[in-house]
Amino acid sequence: MPARLVRLVVKMPPRRSPRLVTPDTGSQLVAESSLARSTSPRRGRKPKKELCFDDDEANLIKHRFSTKRVINFVDSLGQPQKDIIKKYGFEFVFELTKFCVPVSFLEWLMVHTSGVTNEFIYRDKVIRFGKDMVKKVFKFPTGKDKVETYSHDFEVDLEVDELKSQYRDGRLFPISRCMSLMKDELDEHKFMRSFMLFLISTILIPGKNNDVQVEYLYSLRDMSKIAKYDWADKILDVVMCEVHRFHSLRNSYGRMAPKKQFYFDGCLPLLAIVYSDFLDLPQGSAHVHSLDYRLPRITHFTQADINYVMQIDKSSRSSHFGVRPFRDISLTPYCPFE
Repeated sequence: MPARLVRLVVKMPPRRSPRLVTPDTGSQLVAESSLARSTSPRRGRKPKKELCFDDDEANLIKHRFSTKRVINFVDSLGQPQKDIIKKYGFEFVFELTKFCVPVSFLEWLMVHTSGVTNEFIYRDKVIRFGKDMVKKVFKFPTGKDKVETYSHDFEVDLEVDELKSQYRDGRLFPISRCMSLMKDELDEHKFMRSFMLFLISTILIPGKNNDVQVEYLYSLRDMSKIAKYDWADKILDVVMCEVHRFHSLRNSYGRMAPKKQFYFDGCLPLLAIVYSDFLDLPQGSAHVHSLDYRLPRITHFTQADINYVMQIDKSSRSSHFGVRPFRDISLTPYCPFE
């Protein structure tokens, strides 16, 4: 049989006109090629969204501090209960103002605060936090004995467990349960024990959960000794421990903030109040907001104050604060010579 000739037709792509490459167009071609490689997504992979600690939406911290909750509850109390609060020296709660420090500002303060040395350091500005400052922020009786949160005495543990059972709701100790116990309570010691737990859990040393900090019942067994404990030192110690924890978490993630936020213990707005009081702010003009520096600071620090401080102390070129200079400590409410 005659051999069959099979003709293969190969279609070639149309010829493109040659592109003249000059030194200028050559660099342009390299740039375009690099850009195409960098912008083309890899198949099967979604581009990662980078979150930075400087971003307003990438805050690492959350906290439970709330003057609003205290104000609303105190307003609902009867006069006999308010008289008990005054008797124990906690009348500052009747003058509290509702304010909330933005987390972005709190994080900036924590970034520049050392939980080891208790110092805020930014450029040439330094604040050394001490318990005397806490006493001027919160004005209530505080002594020298260490605040107790545990015991090695079995009988003391049994006593505290019995007290804890009053605040238990299932497996939790919700603040709402503590509030309901106080509503109609007229026994001085029982009411004040619950009220102190309520204050600790909302503004003095709030925890990570929306629960009563029942470990402090070790210091509230005998309410006649409440003024002997060094509450100011405990408040500051918890804040600085959480600042140290903040740095540990931040170092663990580097400059990348996790999508999950973390709750922190303690009165973190304390940092913002003291910092604001150290700022050298414009004074003497009817068109300029003025801070009321009277004591206790927690009753004279307002939302308008924090809004003004954040506006005037923020850099116009970045999201950082720290623009305003500091006043000497002798000109602040924390002057040690008063």
